[in-house]
Amino acid sequence: QEKQRIQVLLQQAIINEELYLLYQPQVSLHNNNIVGCEALVRWKPKGEAEISPNEFIPIAEESGQIDALGEWVLKEVCQQIAQWNQLIDFKDVKISINVSVRQLTTDKFRSTLIKQLEIHDISPKQIEIEVTETAMSTNYDKLVEELEKIHQLGVYISMDDFGTGHASLDNLRKLPLDKLKIDRSFIQDIGIDQCDEDITKVIITIAKKMSLELVAEGVETIEQLAFLSGEDCDNIQGYYFSKPITAEQLLSYLQDNENLFEDKFDSYHLYLEQQDSA
Repeated sequence: QEKQRIQVLLQQAIINEELYLLYQPQVSLHNNNIVGCEALVRWKPKGEAEISPNEFIPIAEESGQIDALGEWVLKEVCQQIAQWNQLIDFKDVKISINVSVRQLTTDKFRSTLIKQLEIHDISPKQIEIEVTETAMSTNYDKLVEELEKIHQLGVYISMDDFGTGHASLDNLRKLPLDKLKIDRSFIQDIGIDQCDEDITKVIITIAKKMSLELVAEGVETIEQLAFLSGEDCDNIQGYYFSKPITAEQLLSYLQDNENLFEDKFDSYHLYLEQQDSA
């Protein structure tokens, strides 16, 4: 009954303007600034409590509503990038969008993407498409074909939640990837589980050998940051630097991007000095 209720509410969510986006920064450990953001959809039905994406996105995928939801996210992100481009030098920051395998089984998503890039006059290099590793098990040949065509446009392609799904190294080699995202489940156990630390090291090594950029998800502690920095992980996404924020907050961050998170990095460097003297 709850599942059916969410399906019915979701049918009107876009019309009723109940959806909104938050953006979680991805911070470069080489340049100490924001190099990208993941767009995260949120839903607050009118007169009700907010519904978690972990609850409504699987239902949307199962019911087919993910097509309309994904199209809304794509349009909103492109429109937002166009607004930022008019206010600041935004060309080096990528906004990543989660795309389900269902959206990539036809050319509709690609057609919409091309149209939105033209309408808003934005560079494809400002868009990043995230596909989960689990998607590798479904309609693989069609997925690769669509990703190749999207990649040829100049759009960045990343694999999300790497290490938890079905992708073989052979599949990884065949995909038109630019980036791997290390799943938060491995990051959370850094300093606790030696096995997860070793797996993280292996993923980093694979990415480096394949010349893929890296993002570690779910980084919350200074100990996790120190470990990932020591293993030469490129970028960090997680609460240590920033929770998901609004478009207005992100604009404020980007206007001071060179000095951003100075206190966070100061704390990190102090931690390293203390570790060295211990």
